[in-house]
Amino acid sequence: MRKISVLLVITMVFVSVFTSFASNEVKVTVDGKLIDFDVKPYIDTNGRTIIPVRFVSEKLGCEVDWDDINKLVRVNKGDTNIVLKIGESKATVNGEVMVFDTSAVIMSGRTMVPLRFVSEALGARVGWDGKTRTVSIVTVDMFYEPFTALEQERLNQYEDNIDTVIPTNMYGEPRSYYSTREEQLSTEAGIRTAHRVVEAAQDYYSLMYNVDYRTIDKDQYIQRLSRYNGLKNAEDQYNKIIKNQLIGYAHFKTDIYNVYVDHQQRFRVRGTICFYVINDLELDKSLKYNTWYERDFEYAFYYDPDDKHYKFRGAFVLGERRKL
Repeated sequence: MRKISVLLVITMVFVSVFTSFASNEVKVTVDGKLIDFDVKPYIDTNGRTIIPVRFVSEKLGCEVDWDDINKLVRVNKGDTNIVLKIGESKATVNGEVMVFDTSAVIMSGRTMVPLRFVSEALGARVGWDGKTRTVSIVTVDMFYEPFTALEQERLNQYEDNIDTVIPTNMYGEPRSYYSTREEQLSTEAGIRTAHRVVEAAQDYYSLMYNVDYRTIDKDQYIQRLSRYNGLKNAEDQYNKIIKNQLIGYAHFKTDIYNVYVDHQQRFRVRGTICFYVINDLELDKSLKYNTWYERDFEYAFYYDPDDKHYKFRGAFVLGERRKL
């Protein structure tokens, strides 16, 4: 009986240790591809994901040098140069000292570095999905117009425009899903979809406001715009352009990091609209001609599998208009 009890205790301890280890395991994706590590990444006591420096050279395309005498790691990519000293919670990026809340370490003979700090210093975007314990990294080459850190911080302050009433089935379960921006970019398919959503949003906004009534081709314009919001709306917009003699320049600044999916399976893309009006007979009195303005917006689209195209489903104003 005593042997059985001892065996039971050992088994419980083993299961507890194994479960604890498994729960601490972290997955990492780069541009949607799951990375296989020979030395597993882990979350340190500061809540930061730590990875082997070999990952930085092999998956982020950097040159990595190790200075054994001074215990320094040098990471170089293009015009970016990063120097980290083992045990210190600071690094030098292009000669500028930057402080963070963890440090590079040596573990089992391997140099381990903080993933988020190094990735973002190299111009990549880093997301965290707590449900699957997955870090998603999207490289700068995947972006259309990368935001500055301050611009992205401004966009992140707005709450996601999720519907108040979530549609449910007869059992009270959600009929559709919601995914965060990090989840959207955790697979290659998700990244491709996010690219298409961004392209649709930028094309739609350009069709609406980047126009010149003197040179616009009626048939071509209506055909292109009608794929987003129907023939009647496209014709109305064309007539409005002609009637108001609208001449303007406009574009929608965003990138794939700002795409997420709401509970009605509509793709939401957040960004900044930029516009410059040369002529408009019904110009808002608060605006001035020949002046660049910008405003934070969010567009909603859904994918029509029959038409194989994204349909416009709404716009959300996120912030006040700013004059540039």
